[in-house]
Amino acid sequence: MTPNNIRQDISTFAAYLLGEGLVIGYHGPVLKKYGALSYVSSPWFPEVTVDDETGESDESQFTSVGEYLFFLQEGFYTIVLFDGALIQVAFSFQRGEITKHRLGYYPCPIELDFRGEACENLCEIIEEELTGKAIKSLNCRSSIRFDFDSYAARNGHSASHVHMNRPETRIPAYGPIKRLSLTAPMIHHRRL
Repeated sequence: MTPNNIRQDISTFAAYLLGEGLVIGYHGPVLKKYGALSYVSSPWFPEVTVDDETGESDESQFTSVGEYLFFLQEGFYTIVLFDGALIQVAFSFQRGEITKHRLGYYPCPIELDFRGEACENLCEIIEEELTGKAIKSLNCRSSIRFDFDSYAARNGHSASHVHMNRPETRIPAYGPIKRLSLTAPMIHHRRL
């Protein structure tokens, strides 16, 4: 799997979702090269900062409404789905091998449905709903993030893992995800 293959997979996945009318926001993947290093992500992707002593990133707001709103306001997403859910996709390569990836799904904290509609100011809509009556109907759903970082592997922190609910909740996974082709049917099923 090459950086170009991954970039094409992301584009194909997004094209499928766009064709199904499921996307209201999209930042296409770009390939950046720095010598032996390559990054495939949307232009937004920031490098996650890690504390060298603890090995933990600053994820105090992990799975919070604040984190969701921050990602939405700053454009830190690859795709915004019709229901306000955010999808993040980013890969790092060194000498053609995947060294790191982030595949994140962040559900919208309130119930929305913009299928077939343009949506301007999504963040304002959500914030307005959260300050009004919708606080009682706040969705208790969790983000899910598939991470891989070959350089961060150590005892208690597998290189490949799934985050759910809390940043310290890491479910070990077999290895990096290399194809996005299985995710399109899952999203199609979710919208039924």
